[in-house]
Amino acid sequence: MRAGLLALAAATFGAPAFAQQSIIDSIDMQAVCDAADAHMDYFREHLASPAPNETEFMLQVIVPVSGKPGTKEYVWVTSLAPFATEGQGILDNDAERLPLKKGDTLKFRRDMVCDWGFRRDGMMIGHYTTRAALTVLSPDVAMVVGAKLGRNPE
Repeated sequence: MRAGLLALAAATFGAPAFAQQSIIDSIDMQAVCDAADAHMDYFREHLASPAPNETEFMLQVIVPVSGKPGTKEYVWVTSLAPFATEGQGILDNDAERLPLKKGDTLKFRRDMVCDWGFRRDGMMIGHYTTRAALTVLSPDVAMVVGAKLGRNPE
C-alpha cells in the first residue's frame, strides 16, 4: 500500500509489481540515504509525537542478501516504536531478493536505515527514494506519483 507506491504505480500502468528493486537499482541510493539521514531527527520527532493528521510512519531498511556479496534489498517497515541504535518493524512489502514476506517482523540497526516517510494530510513526507525515482519513471507514472508527495523539511 504505502511503501509499494512505486510498485503500485508500475502495476497501474502495466509494469510488473516486482519492478520496485529494479527502479531502486537505477537511482543513486547513496544520495537518497544521505538526504533522508540529514532529516532523520525530524522523522523521529514526528514519530515520537505525531500530529493528528500524521499517519503511516515507515522506514526503508537496507538488508544484505546472504550469499550474494554487494547485493542488498531495500524494504519498508511499519509499526515502529521510537528507536535509537536498534529497532524493529513489520515488513510492508514482499522482498524480492530475500525470503521475507509482507507482515514479517524485521529487526534492524540504525546504520541499516536508508529512508523514512509518513503521511501528513494524506501527502507523503520524506520518501526520498520515491522522489529520486521520479527521474527514471515514465512521465505518466511520475506525474501520478509526484502528485502524492508533500513538502519535505529543508
